[in-house]
Parts: sequence; structure tokens; C-alpha cells
Amino acid sequence: MYIHVLHPVLEHYFGPKQERITTNPTKESVALLADTVLNIALRQWAKKRIDDGIVDILDMSRKDEEIDLEKDRLETKYGKQIHQTLTAKYHSEKL
Repeated sequence: MYIHVLHPVLEHYFGPKQERITTNPTKESVALLADTVLNIALRQWAKKRIDDGIVDILDMSRKDEEIDLEKDRLETKYGKQIHQTLTAKYHSEKL
């Protein structure tokens, strides 16, 4: 998964050379990284569920909206657990 770390908001939290993630991680930068990864993963998961027919949509012209709705459902069901797993795993390996 590629994350554009030079985006101004991410660069602010990660540092210009990502030092707040790689060498001296802060709780805020790790939380933002986990949130970014989680959002990308849940959106792709929602898209796959719709593309595979697991989630039915009636109007293909609203596919993007349906993907967002499914992403929100997945986030409600799994988001907190995945986010905690990502941050705990990162902290256990980096700190």
C-alpha cells in the first residue's frame, strides 16, 4: 500500500523525512498512519465486496456512494479493532 507521505498534513505529523514514524515515532503520527492505512484498506475491501456481488447495489450510477456506505459499515464493525491492532503492532516493533 502506497501512502503519499509528502501530503502537507501527513508531512506535518510524520516529519519531512518521516522521522516521526521511522526513528522517533509519536503516538499522533502512528495513529494517523493507522487511520490512513485503515481508510484505504476498508475502501478497497468495500469495493471488492461490491465488485464480487457480496453486497448488492441497485443503481450502478451510485456505485461510489454505495462503496462509501459499505466502507462505513465495515468501519463501524471492524474499524476500532483493526486500528488498535495496527497501532499496537507498530508500537511493539518500533518502541
